[in-house]
Amino acid sequence: MIDPDQTLEDLVTSGLNLPRRTPTNQNRGDSVIPGSNLPDGLSMNQSRRDSTMSHENEIDYEMMDIGQTNGEDVVDHHMDDDHMEDIDNDHFPEDNQSESNSQEPPVEEAKKKTTRKRVSGNDSATPNKRRNTGGRTKKPKGSESDDAAEGEAQNEKNQTTVVKTQSGRTVTKPQLLTIKNDEKRRSATKPNAAAPESEKDDVETAKPCKKATPTSVSAEKVRQTELIAQNNKICAHNHMQQYLNKCSKDSPGYKRAEQILKKYKERPLPFCEIPISAVHPDRHNYRNAGDFLLKMVAPVPSNFSQASNLKGNAQKCPELLQTGKLFVDCWKDSAWKIIKLAQEYQNTGQNKVYESQNKVMFPEPSLLGEAKEDDFFESHGYSKPTTGDEHEKKRLPVTVIKSTKEIKDEDYTAFFSHCSIAVVEDFGAARGIDDEKFSLESLSKLIDGKTEVEALMTIPEKSDSNTRSFYNVVEGVAKDSGWEIQNIRRTFSLEKLTKYYKDCERISSNACERLVEKPYDHEEIIEELIKKHLDVQIPPPDQFPSGAIVSSFLTNLDLPDEVLEILKPELDKFPDCFNPSSINNMLKHVDGTLNGIKTPQIYGKIYGSKTPGHCENGGVASINYNAGKASAIWYAMNFEFIGEFLKFMEDKGHDFYNSAVMPDEAELAKRGIIVTKFEQKPGALVYVGPGTYHYVHTAGITVNVSWNLIPKTFTQMAVMALFHDHNALKNYESVIPLEPMLWNMLEQNEKFDKLTLRVFLAMLCRYVIFSDEKSIFSLISLSNNCNIVFRSLAHCTMEIDAAENRGMNIEFLGAEKYKDSFLGTLRCSKKDCRKRALFNLITVDKSRNIHCVNCAKATDKVYAKFTLTQLAARYEQLKEDNGLNAPLK
Repeated sequence: MIDPDQTLEDLVTSGLNLPRRTPTNQNRGDSVIPGSNLPDGLSMNQSRRDSTMSHENEIDYEMMDIGQTNGEDVVDHHMDDDHMEDIDNDHFPEDNQSESNSQEPPVEEAKKKTTRKRVSGNDSATPNKRRNTGGRTKKPKGSESDDAAEGEAQNEKNQTTVVKTQSGRTVTKPQLLTIKNDEKRRSATKPNAAAPESEKDDVETAKPCKKATPTSVSAEKVRQTELIAQNNKICAHNHMQQYLNKCSKDSPGYKRAEQILKKYKERPLPFCEIPISAVHPDRHNYRNAGDFLLKMVAPVPSNFSQASNLKGNAQKCPELLQTGKLFVDCWKDSAWKIIKLAQEYQNTGQNKVYESQNKVMFPEPSLLGEAKEDDFFESHGYSKPTTGDEHEKKRLPVTVIKSTKEIKDEDYTAFFSHCSIAVVEDFGAARGIDDEKFSLESLSKLIDGKTEVEALMTIPEKSDSNTRSFYNVVEGVAKDSGWEIQNIRRTFSLEKLTKYYKDCERISSNACERLVEKPYDHEEIIEELIKKHLDVQIPPPDQFPSGAIVSSFLTNLDLPDEVLEILKPELDKFPDCFNPSSINNMLKHVDGTLNGIKTPQIYGKIYGSKTPGHCENGGVASINYNAGKASAIWYAMNFEFIGEFLKFMEDKGHDFYNSAVMPDEAELAKRGIIVTKFEQKPGALVYVGPGTYHYVHTAGITVNVSWNLIPKTFTQMAVMALFHDHNALKNYESVIPLEPMLWNMLEQNEKFDKLTLRVFLAMLCRYVIFSDEKSIFSLISLSNNCNIVFRSLAHCTMEIDAAENRGMNIEFLGAEKYKDSFLGTLRCSKKDCRKRALFNLITVDKSRNIHCVNCAKATDKVYAKFTLTQLAARYEQLKEDNGLNAPLK
């Protein structure tokens, strides 16, 4: 276990078994990773010029500032400068000093107190302070006689011969031997000046791959130890944050404790509170991308003779794409005309219904849309920040709705049907939700404690930090992994995780109470709290260094049906547009179980838990309710930035679907990608709209409940179509089966407003490209569905033809028999298949594995749910039910 109060010399010699004061060629300037945002004043954040060492000037470990020692008169640069002023007072500063004296000293004053004395050469200047030197007396430098006397005294004590280096320092012979060996190693690694350029390049590029020398590994460990010790302090302070409001504000030490913890608290984040009756610019044109979505999903029919449609294999079915060019008019052309055109594929290898090349794209930001949104927020009293870093000034505020008992369900529906990201504060209190029902303690009484659950283990950090050097890697070399975060997935019993959370809550709450009672024992309290966290935490795997606080984050806990039934009264308190079992949630048309999508999942969180960046499966909407007692910090990226973000991800070497990342906000802003960073307080609900990318950091111990929604809107269906094709392009499985879901919607006879539909048809039949009409984008959902369904109709035709061309016999089962024979959503079992979710035609091999027709063997059995006649009849019925066959007025 690492003592945060040990000096670096003690850490090096006792923890790492190195000779005392062993020199190193490692830059201390590298000990802080860019973007880690450690508190101001940390010693390792020195300039490179001051921290770089040559072999002529070895580092003096006695003078290195670790921020905490066992000596006296120690100043903690981050938080205790004012503590030192008040340490001799019998009373608290607010009792006997002016208000100005009780505040934190200015930065300039703090710097004066920690002025570093410059020493010769490139040695790092350090504050002149007394330290625990293990019995040795610290003497002033600058006198050879003093150095000699010190050397003699040390020689008498240790019976070791001492010598002088070329720089005039007194060292022991073993230390001198180590210095010379280091010099030899450094000179051996330098490329020969006369060597060819290719050989020099080889030396340089091969350097990270070579086995690290003992000195470099040791320096890496020292750097890692420094970072871990400082991060443990940050973690301990943040663990206490959420319990401060439980302490009595009348306590004499409350104000002082509040000042101490405030230095570690998340800074205020931008938001704009608006009434739910306000009409956001998104209301009629989602992220100003309505035109784009319409052109991608329901475009004006193109002339096939002028299209560059590639020929395909008639024995293989072309891929089902929901975006791109169309060569038919679904409003005018009948189902049988579409089938007839699709059947030509088996003879010509050309798809005359829709373009077979996947050219899916995402929208780009609109200056007009940004201007409208700026005006909207400004009209509701929001002003952009004028201080902070550049990316902080560019942040978009989050929309905040204050929930009250007077807000009706239809008010929520009207506002959130076209919303990208928003927070509903005081939601739980206004709706009368019993948060205790969702606590881990309550759930552990309903679920067997031995149930195995998944947890993500990580080193907790601040919301804007992602420090790779915390973790152990091969040969002690910390490689730059871009935005990737280190979440190590492990399985534990629910009972074990629940106990872990309770222990963390208990020790942190007790420490906070002690801090309020005795704020001047602050350092001792923090030290003890760190040790207790190390004792109660679940033993981490080898990726984590010894002495690091490691958090375990309960993720994606699926609830059994009987537990969901018990929680149903609480879930029914959510408005219809948020309710997982709502009749307006199109997920009801998805066959089978989709845990966490159709049903709620539980997330047990603790300080520093990180949910990696992602869009919801299929780009659908989601609900996240904070049923706990601590806040969560969210980053959200609106839909219009997804296209540029995808390019940036590729540039960084990350995979959009498979990389666990927390993108750096400053880097995003330089690329023109603006994010929203906001706080979700306890009892608040976050609505995540279609195609919104997000990632989350947790500020304390809490519980979140989350599930997905598919509202019946044009925007949601169009975004799903884009993600469907992008999933196929990146060979990523579409978890939500779009094609079967839409045919089920037809089967269940979903209705649309007749008058709205007629207005929309009148405009569409003239092929008008809609722009800014107030009501138009609420009318497009049927257009979108019909386009998707008739694409599917053509695809079903080509599937059947492909099977027949290969001599496969098809058995048509009918809907009822098919449902009895095959339960839930069926997927092709071949992992690299781009058509994973199956709708009408399936094949079964001898091992009873299910495949699509393209992955099947000619000997496999083939089953179909519907005949083409039945599919055509369903398609025509949809048009008739919605008045598409009636004369236009």
